[in-house]
Amino acid sequence: VQTRELLAGVEPADGTVLWSQKVEAFRGMNILTPVVFGDGVFTSTYGGKTIGFKVAQADGKFTVSEAWRHKAQGYMSTPVVIDGVAYTHLKSQRVMAIEVATGRELWTSDQTFGKYWSLVARGDRILALDQRGELFLLRANREKLDLLDQRKLTGQETVVEIGPGLGSLTLGLIEVANRVISVEIDGKMAAAMNPPKPSDLTDASWKHGSSDGE
Repeated sequence: VQTRELLAGVEPADGTVLWSQKVEAFRGMNILTPVVFGDGVFTSTYGGKTIGFKVAQADGKFTVSEAWRHKAQGYMSTPVVIDGVAYTHLKSQRVMAIEVATGRELWTSDQTFGKYWSLVARGDRILALDQRGELFLLRANREKLDLLDQRKLTGQETVVEIGPGLGSLTLGLIEVANRVISVEIDGKMAAAMNPPKPSDLTDASWKHGSSDGE
């Protein structure tokens, strides 16, 4: 998990903090969710840096060390990792591909996008939704930004989302589509998602959309 000042490993069963590491961020504006890969953790902070940490355990004790650091700054978008490469949306509103094991930047897009993206991945496809309702379909590509398609959600569509996972994209869709139907066949994922009910949404949000979870 990542707090305003710390990156930490937490025992899911009881919330015990197993290890913690300070992370630099402007006014504690740590928003994205860290991504675990093997024995490492990928994170990026607003006003800070993009960092790879290595976590080790010996004799029941955990240690954490910085494996690499990159100058790029994250913002509000949690990256997706495909075949050892993190695809992440930056504070600069550009997209970057970076190797999670080494911190080597593969490319950064010339094109800029919205202020933030909600990202999900399946196979080598990445679906990204920005705060304006622009939906982008990308192919994971180590060589370049590979934008396959894009479209604007007008607020009139009913969107059927197959495999919402924990709902990171779902919450963005609710804001810009007329209706969102999320279908999840994984019972554990469906239970963990807990989509918002009408009573949980503000009047303004409820005007923009609703969500049906199955």
